[in-house]
Amino acid sequence: MSDDREPIDRADCIHIVTGYLAAQDWRLVDPNSLAEQIWQDAGTPDRVELTVKWVQDQTWQRYAVILHEACRDADRDRQNRAWEELLDWLKRRARKFAPDGSEQAALAQSAAIRVQRRLSQAPLRVPQAFWMFALRALRTTWIDEHRREGDKVLSLEELVESQADGEGVSWEEKIPIQEQGERGVEDSVADEQTRRQLRTFFQRHLSTDRQRQVAEAHFLDGLEPKAIAQLMGKRPHEIRMVKARIVHTLKSLPAAERQELLEILDTARDERS
Repeated sequence: MSDDREPIDRADCIHIVTGYLAAQDWRLVDPNSLAEQIWQDAGTPDRVELTVKWVQDQTWQRYAVILHEACRDADRDRQNRAWEELLDWLKRRARKFAPDGSEQAALAQSAAIRVQRRLSQAPLRVPQAFWMFALRALRTTWIDEHRREGDKVLSLEELVESQADGEGVSWEEKIPIQEQGERGVEDSVADEQTRRQLRTFFQRHLSTDRQRQVAEAHFLDGLEPKAIAQLMGKRPHEIRMVKARIVHTLKSLPAAERQELLEILDTARDERS
């Protein structure tokens, strides 16, 4: 597995998940169980080409849900372990904002309190957004504490620029620069998650690239055949024929698969309403 894009098998999947969880020191789930779930949910290998990156993305996304639930667990021991893990994760992220260990710890603690206060009111509507929600809390806490530099009030953009280290950002740090409310963070991540779910679903069940492209344009972006044809340089009747085959394929799916699609589409409609 020298290349993140190389196809992998079941044993590779288990190895990747186990190593990823160990590297992050995430211990709230059995690695083999999570890896098996990811493997099973991926569908048949001839429909989805599994890669190292895809499995890693699935791991942190699914663990976000696990951690979110554990932070609100009735079992106090599990809840405490969950908050310890989140605090450790926030401390590591705080290195980007704070120069010394004591400041990093204080910043992480304040951010964790902010997250805890939010969860005490209600769970996140989209648990998959938990990592980005926590990172947003860290960034907002840092901004609140360093908004003033002398007598000058810094803008959010100036603050972010002042602490940029020139390194490439990781998945945890892909938070919009503009200021937005907590609900806005959830909504943006919810939309991204829904689009990813639909793409994965179409990857599993549609047999050609063109079918997948048309399905994404229609279901994700709400485009009609005429508009899709213009984008793809095709004739509208060609796209209508592809769409008809897509609809026939989707209607022919087992009941459980059709229900999965309906739930994803319902979520997409809720996000746009």
